[in-house]
Amino acid sequence: MLKVLEYSWLFIMLLGASFGTYKCMAENISSAIWFFILAAVACIFWIIRRNQRIRIQKKNR
Repeated sequence: MLKVLEYSWLFIMLLGASFGTYKCMAENISSAIWFFILAAVACIFWIIRRNQRIRIQKKNR
């Protein structure tokens, strides 16, 4: 279950960064800032979830 959530946050992070880059190139940085914020928040949650999974795997060994 934790691995699915980890991959979900990774996917959201990559999607937000991709859309942000596209919006930045197509329009300007002010229209893309929300996508970059979404990518940053998803990155933080991905790191938290990854560390949580690693800690649980070490505890179960």
